[in-house]
Amino acid sequence: MSPPPDTHFYASTYTDPHTGDVSALSELPLDLQAITASVRDDGAGAICSFTGTTRDSFEGKRVLRLSYESYTPLCLKTFSTTLLRARSRWPDLKKLALHHRLGNVPVGEASIVVAVSSAHRRASFEACEWVLEEVKREAQVWKREEYAEEGEGVWKENFGRGMERGVVRGDRVGEKGGRT
Repeated sequence: MSPPPDTHFYASTYTDPHTGDVSALSELPLDLQAITASVRDDGAGAICSFTGTTRDSFEGKRVLRLSYESYTPLCLKTFSTTLLRARSRWPDLKKLALHHRLGNVPVGEASIVVAVSSAHRRASFEACEWVLEEVKREAQVWKREEYAEEGEGVWKENFGRGMERGVVRGDRVGEKGGRT
């Protein structure tokens, strides 16, 4: 998909020179197939991906769109560090990709894609979820929900009050991303 002429879109990508892992921020729609294909590896027996999309409602309010902002240089560094940390936790990972959308994301479109390949499925599943939770806890990305019922949007926390996360490789992530 190409942007229309005379339209400027922001995108920034970092590819780790040692691992080939890709971290990206973009105002363009995320290409789910291309991101998943980017982690294919002949030594991989599994590819796991997660796509977070904008849903149409939250707590009874109609959501029009999400809007994301980022401190890009630090965010890409955080993404890259997160992927390296995943590699240290699951040594048989082959390739990783982490892409996050910036700007306005309409209902039904992807905000984030995490894709992981590994020799075996368990590592792929666990690492994919762990990367997502670490990004929500650590990354310098801010989300604003815009509702049909309100004139202005609401800035949201990545780990909101009362939200509980599941167990990921023995680490329980609790309220506001704190380890419990």
